Amino acid sequence: MKEHTLPFNLQFFAEPADGVSDAGDTGKELDAAGEKTDTKGTDAGDADPAEKDAGKTVDPAPVENKKEDIEALVQEAVKKATMSPEEKAEYEKKEKEKALLEREDAISLRERRADAKEILADNGLPVEFRDMVMGKDKEETQANVKTFKEKFDAAVQAQVEVRLKGKTPAASTGYTGGTEKETLLAQVESYL
Repeated sequence: MKEHTLPFNLQFFAEPADGVSDAGDTGKELDAAGEKTDTKGTDAGDADPAEKDAGKTVDPAPVENKKEDIEALVQEAVKKATMSPEEKAEYEKKEKEKALLEREDAISLRERRADAKEILADNGLPVEFRDMVMGKDKEETQANVKTFKEKFDAAVQAQVEVRLKGKTPAASTGYTGGTEKETLLAQVESYL
């Protein structure tokens, strides 16, 4: 018995791209203005946006930030449009200087952080303290690290003394002589 199969075209079920007509079987046509209209009498633009985005979640914060950015750009463009060519050139010059200063500050901050990290590592301190000791320049950072190291070492020593308080070292066995191995074995046996 011979089985008859028909070819299966998955593209038949795919949604058509915008502006592409699918042999007219979708029920939508382009009107004279070039907008898609439903042949059943409803306009494609009449669909509720909430229905279109039913499965999507939108974070409102980025949208608000974009609106503020757009508003700022519009105000900037309006401000520039009302300026004379000389004022516009002066304004743009100030804006470039401002942008360069901001970039220079960012580079300086990066360099100071790298210097602080290096100085902390040289002094045997944890790198996590970088932001605490970072100064305006390398010399100030070095002074901050020196002061911090003194305070840090004092605090560590105080904690060590508190934890060792009350414990007396074990008495020695009085064993003198022999090799280093025998001395260590004697000390181990005294603890047991």
